[in-house]
This record gives sequence, C-alpha cells and structure tokens, in this order.
Amino acid sequence: MNNEKEDLRIRRTRATLYRAVLELIRKQSFESITVKQICEHAMVNRATFYKHFLDKYHLLSETIKELTNQELTIKEGKMSTHEIFKECLTFANDHKDLFLQVLAEERDSLRGIIKEDMRISIRDQLAEKYSLDSDSIKLNLITEAHIGVIMNVIVWCLENDISEINEEIDDAWKTFFD
Repeated sequence: MNNEKEDLRIRRTRATLYRAVLELIRKQSFESITVKQICEHAMVNRATFYKHFLDKYHLLSETIKELTNQELTIKEGKMSTHEIFKECLTFANDHKDLFLQVLAEERDSLRGIIKEDMRISIRDQLAEKYSLDSDSIKLNLITEAHIGVIMNVIVWCLENDISEINEEIDDAWKTFFD
C-alpha cells in the first residue's frame, strides 16, 4: 500500500511538471524558460524537480513522450502515409505552441519521438509497396524521405494556420506519395 501511494505521488508530481512546462511554452519560448520558473509555476521544490529530471530538456522530452503516448495513435504497419499525416497534423494542432517552438527550432526530442512512431508504420508499408528487404538501404532512404516530408509539411501547415486537410492539400499529398 505504501508503494502505491508513493507511485501516485510521483506520477502526480511528474504530471504537474509536465503541465507547467506546457503552460509556460504557451507564454514564452522554451529557451527562455528556467527551471526556477517551472518549479514556481508547478509549485514544486527545485530539489523535487531534480529528483525526477536532469534538466529542463529532460523534462520537455519526457513531457513530449507522455503526450504522444496518450494522444498519438499511429498503428504499426496499419496506416498509410496519408493517414499518418492526418493523425500527426491533428496532434500538432492540438499542441500548436509546442510544435511551432520545438519543430521549427529543430529540437530533436519531439521530432525523434514522432519520427520513430512513423518509421515503424511507414517502413512496413513501403517495404511491401516496393518489394524491398527490411534491411535495404533503399527502404531506409525512402522511409526517411517520407518522414521528413510529413514533418516539414506539418510545420508548414501550423505556420499557415491550416488545421485540417482540405481537397487541395489532399490532392497535392496524393500527387507526391502516389
């Protein structure tokens, strides 16, 4: 029973810090946010912060992982690149402030998490489509090209206030990928 209470306290503390950093990102750039600000916003002691995270970058990375685990549902090998793009665009729009800062600034944490989720599904699809071995260089290159396009188009959509795929975007997408 004591371990269960401790687990709940840890989860609650981490969730509070996740919320704090996301709320602060809505108001200012991540680079300008300090651990002190995060702790004050979360009403958490600095020592508690450092008990859970190495620094603010570690917190951001864990926050992003938690968000993607809760909200991004890219199904292994079962989604087309078009469906993955739609799913990622919806997720990005739900967290627009975070995405614009982290993706536009080339931060690896969010990119890495989302790219890895996409990579699994896209690789399987492309391997089948082009009859490629799972360890071929060609498959790796094509997969990374698809992922890069998806990520960059999402940033473009966010920067241009495009929150859903209209007929014109859908047609352009199919031209590129089909």
